[in-house]
Order: sequence, then structure tokens, then C-alpha cells
Amino acid sequence: MRCKGQTVRGQTVRHTREAKYTRLLELVKSAKTKIKKSPADYRRMKRYDIVNSSSGERLAMALTPGQKRPQILVRLKEIYDIIRNYHLRMNHAGRTRLMYEIKQKYKNITAAVVMLYLSLCEGCKDKVARRSKIIISNETRETEEVSKADTEKSVKIQPRIDPLSSRDVISRDITNCDTNFDEDEKVYPELHSRGQMDILDVTASKGESYKYLMVYRDLVTKYIHLKPLTSINVDETVEALLEIFLIFGAPNVLQSKNGMSVTKQICRRMYTAFPDLKVVSGEQKHASYKGQNNQDILRMLSDWLKENSSMKWYQGVKYVQYVLNTTFNMNLHRTPSEAVFGYNPKRGVATFMTKNEYDHLHNETDLKQALEEKESGKNSEELMLEESLIPSCSFIKFEPDDSFNTGLDDETMNDSESE
Repeated sequence: MRCKGQTVRGQTVRHTREAKYTRLLELVKSAKTKIKKSPADYRRMKRYDIVNSSSGERLAMALTPGQKRPQILVRLKEIYDIIRNYHLRMNHAGRTRLMYEIKQKYKNITAAVVMLYLSLCEGCKDKVARRSKIIISNETRETEEVSKADTEKSVKIQPRIDPLSSRDVISRDITNCDTNFDEDEKVYPELHSRGQMDILDVTASKGESYKYLMVYRDLVTKYIHLKPLTSINVDETVEALLEIFLIFGAPNVLQSKNGMSVTKQICRRMYTAFPDLKVVSGEQKHASYKGQNNQDILRMLSDWLKENSSMKWYQGVKYVQYVLNTTFNMNLHRTPSEAVFGYNPKRGVATFMTKNEYDHLHNETDLKQALEEKESGKNSEELMLEESLIPSCSFIKFEPDDSFNTGLDDETMNDSESE
């Protein structure tokens, strides 16, 4: 009774997939001929195509740039025959060669199905037996006779599998493989608008009010916000996030390494506090962020604290945030600040002057005088050096030695490197 049930269930699955394949084929054909197309029609046309073959119209994947011919999506009942034809034509080739050839033409034949077929192929089993005989021939004659007899005996007692029965085994097994033609698997661009919020425990001295650090990342622009917290409290976290979202904008999905249960409470409380803003919680995507991780941020904060031992760690948060957002990002091909604002933060007079030029400036009168001197040409030799693409060698000799060692602090050097 159980075998009969399995057969009926397998036939039901095959009929269901066949109907789904036929339905999807008709939907793609209809989408190509419609005058007024829906968004679903455009998605199907972008993903699928119809090709004519000797067996009629077939469903195929749409061509991608650099692809010579489309990959055909095969029906469940055709998979066994396709693998068998390739396998015999290639003289019982193994998985790697088979998959390489099959993928040139067909899309939904997986390595698991190919391995299942190879495990049932009698020709491959005989090949393995012949290889074992060659290895045995290198041993002594007595050992060869005993081993050969055992090998032949083992080959003889192996039951021969009928090709038709192996076809049924493969048909039943590939129902669990990737042969699903689901046109409802859509990738919505709105799901890429994501933010990640992590709360880190910071080792602080006794008596300090701030003990935690909230790190919020915009996973699109890679912009990082750092906020010190006094406690792990939902209300305090929501207030910190609202300060960010009401200025920089909110993502559609909020994720966290602290778990989805935390983000659910935060999103719910945020909607209660400000109903005009709605963010949903989501599971963390492991490959969704590539950049400075939490350990790197804590290390940078620790390095800043060592250089400024007289200050508290939470006072250095803004400086670390500045460095993170003005550092060139390889994925963005620019800094996170440039991705958000179009430029790095202006540094006042230091944006267009060197440290030697602005170090003695204190008020607007000093700045105006420096600009007039620069424009009048009093400092023409320095202007020539800055503006010349190929400065004169004799001119460089008269340049003071400390002109190239201006004693820039670390913050200004990071700014100049990022710009």
C-alpha cells in the first residue's frame, strides 16, 4: 500500500509541475502579444523567453549580456532522457564534464540529479570495477587471484537495475531539487532600502553615564551614525534612531545583529511615537554590508582614547564617525559622505588653505588680509609651487625644509586623503 501511495503522490507532483510549466509558457506568450501590459507581464518578459525546437515551443531564460544562446527550461519527465543522452554520448563522463555541457543548453538540471543518475549507471560501476582490477594486478600473484575472485563475486551478486526503474527513482527524487518554475519569486527594489542597528557594550570606567554604543548603518550609502547610550532601553534607542531618521531619512527595513525580536519592538515603538514614519523589521542579510565592522569601530574608538587620555570615550564618538564617513569606500567608489551629500564635510578655512596659511588667522579681518595677499601675488612663489604641474627644480631648492613637514594633525591628514 505504501508503494502505491508513493506512486500516486509522485504522479500528482509530476502532473502539477507539468501544468505549472504549461501555464507559465502561456503567460509568457500572452505577455509578448499583449498591447497593454501589466507589471507582471514586463517581469515575465524580462526573465523568460519562448524558443522553437523540434518538439515545439519551449520555455527558456531570457538572454543576458554576453550569452550566446538561451538556456531552456525542461519539463520533469525530460530530465532523465537528457542526462542519459549526454552521459552516453560523452562516454560515461563524470559530474563536472556533464554539468558543463548540460548547462550550455539547459537551465534547471541540477548537480544533485546528475549525481543520482551516475550512482545508478551500470556502465560507471563496471568502469570502477575495471579500475580496481588494474590496481590489483600490481600486487603479488596470490593476492591478485584472491582479490580478483572477491571482486568478480561482488560484481556478480550486485542486482542489475532496470533503466525504467532508475528513471522512476530519479523522477521521484528530483521533485525535491531545483526544478520549480515559480514566476512569483520577485525581487522588489524596495527591499534593498535597509538599515542595520547594533548596540555594542563598551568597557567604561566607573561612574560614567554612557556604557553602550549604538551603531546605525545605511546599507545603501554605507553612511554610519554613532550614538552613545546610557542603557539598553527601547525608548532611548528609538529616540536616537528618530534623531537620525527625521534628518537623513528612514529605511524601509531595519535589521540588527541583536536579533529580530529587538527590531520588532523598536519599529513598533517608533510608529507609536511618530505615526508618519513606518519601518518594518527584517532578518539580517549576512552579505548585505561590506565595510568597517563593529570591532573595527571599537578599535578606532580605543585608539582615539589612547591619544586623548584626558577625555571620555563618548566624547570621541563624533570624531570616529567623521573618519568613517570620509574614508574612501571601494564598493561606492567614493566616501559615504559623498554618497549622501555629494561632497565631504566642509572644514571651514582649512578646506581651501594649508595649515601654514590659516594657522595665524583669528578673525574675519585676518582672513580678508590673507586672501588679499594671496590674490595680489605677495606669496607668488608659494602660489607657483601649488599651481604648477611640473615645478622648477631650482625653485624647490629654495623652499624651506619644513614646507613639506607642516605638522598636520591626524584629523587633517585623514581629510586630505579622503578628498
